[in-house]
Amino acid sequence: MPYQNFESIFNDGNENYIITNHVIDYPLSDDEKNYMKNLLDFKQEVKDEVNNIKKNLELINYCVVHIRSGDIECNNDIGIPNKVDNMLNNIINEWGNNILIISDSYNLKRKITNKYNLKCTECVPIHLGIVSNYFNYTDPNYKNVAKISEPNDVKATLIEFILMTEAKRIYCFSVYHNSGFSRVVSEIYDIPRDQIQI
Repeated sequence: MPYQNFESIFNDGNENYIITNHVIDYPLSDDEKNYMKNLLDFKQEVKDEVNNIKKNLELINYCVVHIRSGDIECNNDIGIPNKVDNMLNNIINEWGNNILIISDSYNLKRKITNKYNLKCTECVPIHLGIVSNYFNYTDPNYKNVAKISEPNDVKATLIEFILMTEAKRIYCFSVYHNSGFSRVVSEIYDIPRDQIQI
């Protein structure tokens, strides 16, 4: 990965935004991982918010269950997928309620949290990998797409990203063959990750 080409962009002391849906070639080298960790150093106010969430949710030695329900389904009021429902009992047996639910569907993560007495943030998820200029935002199918003019929405999703970087394990359930959101965390931060297609 020729990340050195970006030095002049990212180490200039300015705020920078990275929005991409580029598929990364894995595995990453240790140099690439360290470079990305240094790039992903967030402002103190964001770190403070993450620490407050961890304190309020009592997140210590926790795992993340990340559910990727799909670009359109995430906006619908869907039920808990059977495969997720079936496997959560095994995860709960191992982790107790030290489980943080992260999903591209706010409704789905609330349903799971309530049904199993687990933990989730109040962050309303958006999709960071979809560039805003390509979509008509009056279309209700795309109401969770990141709009560059809404930095607080992006921050909410990055807060969940940061919380995932501090997890002990990630269980990813996805309607696709994979989910880049949790995979990149697993690869950069060396967090064990199980991928289950739903």
